[in-house]
Parts: sequence; structure tokens; C-alpha cells
Amino acid sequence: MSPEKNDIVLLIGSPAAAKSTSFALGAYLLRRMQAAGKRGVTMMSEALLSSPAAMAEAAETIATSELLVVAFPLYVDHLPAPLIQVLEELQPHLEQRAAPRLAVIVNCGFPENIHNRPAVEIMQHFARRCGMAWAGALTFGQGGFVGGRDPERLGGMGRHLRQALDEAAAALAAGREIPPAAVERMARRLMPNWFYTYMANRNWRHKAKENGARREIAARPYAR
Repeated sequence: MSPEKNDIVLLIGSPAAAKSTSFALGAYLLRRMQAAGKRGVTMMSEALLSSPAAMAEAAETIATSELLVVAFPLYVDHLPAPLIQVLEELQPHLEQRAAPRLAVIVNCGFPENIHNRPAVEIMQHFARRCGMAWAGALTFGQGGFVGGRDPERLGGMGRHLRQALDEAAAALAAGREIPPAAVERMARRLMPNWFYTYMANRNWRHKAKENGARREIAARPYAR
């Protein structure tokens, strides 16, 4: 392997880039794999769309890597639009090469993890179209609790997230799929759904007050 080649490419699909929960989780996973001796690089989906040259360089880097990890938030039961565009640009490059394995990390703000299922199926379809071996998916709901924070800073409530990422990193670094135990661990609730919903509504009210929209928060301008 040439010294310039990266074993892992972490592609962040969140428009919030380095401030996102997707970045926090993906970066944690990448650090664990680097500790196991793997070389890695991180890319932001929106930055790749800045120029054809940036996209072409990224496509070459990804096509010659061993593993592509895509971390993104759920947007209306789907992938964020910039990430979709990047994947569409990547597809012809990957179809013509010995494509890397693909793993994904998906989070959503809904209390229930099941909402992430369609996005995982979309990524599995993408893997098949590109001839990529599927390496598994880590998904979880209640992503608002993480709020872009490093998993190391989540305390006891984030313990199972760290354990799941640790287990996934060890397996992926060894060329294996993400273990079912790690998938199950990642999907566990961080807190009871009622409490998460309560805190989310409280935060909405706080944001509305900050922006002078407290009276408008329950507006229904299109209701009959």
C-alpha cells in the first residue's frame, strides 16, 4: 500500500459539518480505528460540491480506500440533499473500480430508532449498485441529546453509545462487519421517550422565546 492511501474515508453527510452529531460519532469511530493502526481521512459532503476538482479528488480517494463510513442525520425519512448529490457523483467512479466496503451511522431526532430504517435500506441499495460489500449500520433515535458533543463528554447516559462504537471500530478495523450486538447496543434509548419529548418541547419553547416567536410557536397558518 502506498503511503498516501487511506484505509478509511469518513464522509459526513450533515449540513452542520464539524458541529454535527454525525461528525461527533463518526470522528469517535475513526479515532478508535486509527488507534488500531488504520489510516483515515474525513470529508464533508457539502465541501465536496464546491468544485468538480474537489469531487474528483474525493472520488479517487474513496475508490482506493478499504472502507467508506458515511455518517448522516435523517432528513424526512431520507438522506440530506447534499449527501444524495455526492453519492450520485460517486456512483460511476465506484462502479468502475474495486469499490471499498460501506458502513453507515444514522441518527434522528425522533425518540424511536425505527425511523432510521428507510435510510439504511437506501444505503444498502447504493452499496449494491456500486458493487460495495455491506459492512453494517449503526442507528439510533434521540439524537438531539448528543447535540454534536463528543461521545466522551456524554457521561453515563452515553456509555452504550461509546461501547457500540468501540465494538464496531474493532470489527471494522479487522475487516469484519459491525457485530449485531453493537447494532443492538447503539439502538438502545438514552432515556424514556416521554422525558426526551418533554425536554425537546422545552427546548423549542426556549428557542422560540429567544427569537421573539413565543406566541407564534403554535401557529397553524394553513389550517382550515
